[in-house]
Amino acid sequence: MLLAAIETVAAATLLVRHVRQAGRASLATLSDAAYRKAEFDFRTHAANAGSAPAAPAVHRSGAAGSAGDR
Repeated sequence: MLLAAIETVAAATLLVRHVRQAGRASLATLSDAAYRKAEFDFRTHAANAGSAPAAPAVHRSGAAGSAGDR
């Protein structure tokens, strides 16, 4: 009976370790995918910059101003 309890705890420990490693791998995959999407969005926006009006520059104080005022 004691041996069965030890085996159960060992199996549970291995399962928890496996789930943690799988979680880390999936988080890394998700963050990599988010980075690639952000890079794609940035490049797409840069390629289309001539067709869309530019956003007004904002002063550090929060007031709108020219880019030279920053």
